[in-house]
Amino acid sequence: MKFAKQTPEATVMDITPATAREMLETSPGNRRLRGWYVDLLAAAMKRGEWRVTSQGIGFDLLGRLRDAHHRLHACIQAGVSFPSVVVFGMRTDAYEVTDTGMVRTYADRLDEAPAVAEVLRLGCQYALGSTKPTIDQMKPIIDAGLGDAARSLIEFCGSRRRYFAAAPMKLAACITIMNGGNADFVLQQYRAMCSLDFDAMSKSAQALVRQVDSGKARAHETREALARGFRVFDKDRHGVSKIQISDADTDAAVELVRSVLRNSVGEEPEARKSRRWQDGGMRGTGMTADAI
Repeated sequence: MKFAKQTPEATVMDITPATAREMLETSPGNRRLRGWYVDLLAAAMKRGEWRVTSQGIGFDLLGRLRDAHHRLHACIQAGVSFPSVVVFGMRTDAYEVTDTGMVRTYADRLDEAPAVAEVLRLGCQYALGSTKPTIDQMKPIIDAGLGDAARSLIEFCGSRRRYFAAAPMKLAACITIMNGGNADFVLQQYRAMCSLDFDAMSKSAQALVRQVDSGKARAHETREALARGFRVFDKDRHGVSKIQISDADTDAAVELVRSVLRNSVGEEPEARKSRRWQDGGMRGTGMTADAI
């Protein structure tokens, strides 16, 4: 067999679609293929985001493919080559201990605190329209202001209270400020809800607390929680004592996130500098949020 080696050895190869097909023909069929994952990898390859890492393509000593089925199918689907470590001469039972380690989370891959990373992930999902954005896709958005906003918010109040410190509420706070909202008001209301300081809450924040206590507002309803967050952090609505959210409101909330983050990426560097967090707040871009 072409890929058979009696002793372990490794090399870096440029894997073409033709090579990928040849490698897949040796597979004993030990891996169930997940089409959605192939799609994600193929898209990353087309965008030129692929990097050589210690995770490679693996063949056992009989020359049979034991690892990287998804990557090879993605290469064929994308129609582009990618560089990879290729390991030959593995034991025939080596696949039994392949991919059994701890999966790297977005926090690990971004080198951020989990409380920050979940905001960055959710914001980038909405901005990019992808449930699993790659780090390369996320970086421009993070660097354009969302990263600073999320880190500063967590530094200001790092509560873990389930609903109010969940990713949708934190994202609503960050986007409101990035969008020109009153930073001091947003931060004060965020802290008041996280600490359940009822006296410091606006009427709209108090209304949300009551909805959470009654079960009308639930943390797992991400888009709805985002829309409720935008209502609470809007200083012009601080006196509203009832929060009602429709499907149109949730759609508008997601669109606002997408619009603000995409526009932030398109800003000139000097414009970004004018939106830094200072004295407990960050001044915004001046965009409107009439739909929320």
